[in-house]
Amino acid sequence: MGIDGSGGERSQNLSNGQRTANLWWLAWILILVALDFIIPYTVLKDIPSLWGAYLFWVMITIIAIVSAVVYMRRWTGIATEEN
Repeated sequence: MGIDGSGGERSQNLSNGQRTANLWWLAWILILVALDFIIPYTVLKDIPSLWGAYLFWVMITIIAIVSAVVYMRRWTGIATEEN
């Protein structure tokens, strides 16, 4: 049973376009997470101060927040369709 008590039927009712969009968002988040580890410990490791890594982490955090806002904007349409 799902969190909403639906038994998981909602995930079965997604169209192919919605599933593809969800997979693209998942891939995008995984890329951000990978970059979050790879860039500071490889590309920025030769910078003698930590400002390079901190600046990168601030920028990737802003990108992640904007991505989350864009992703969650779709939820309003989903909520109105279910009612």
